[in-house]
Amino acid sequence: MDETARLCHWHVPAAHFLESWSDARAHDGTASIVQPLIAPLYEQGGVRSAHELVASLAGESASAYELLRAQWSANSGKSGADFEAF
Repeated sequence: MDETARLCHWHVPAAHFLESWSDARAHDGTASIVQPLIAPLYEQGGVRSAHELVASLAGESASAYELLRAQWSANSGKSGADFEAF
């Protein structure tokens, strides 16, 4: 706890970007899925990725993996085995 933390009313522990599911767009416009590269650093303490934080503020409760699967499935136009192959 430092002087800034003592004045804050909200503390949101963020997951490290290497331990989170996400997606990104490259400089040339190519979209891709970002897979976690390391195991979670802290299992306890309620750490959340940016996707999970925004979903929880919207009243949803899902993991970043589930949120990304749903988004990519909806935007790819594929479902079931076709989506898995995609």
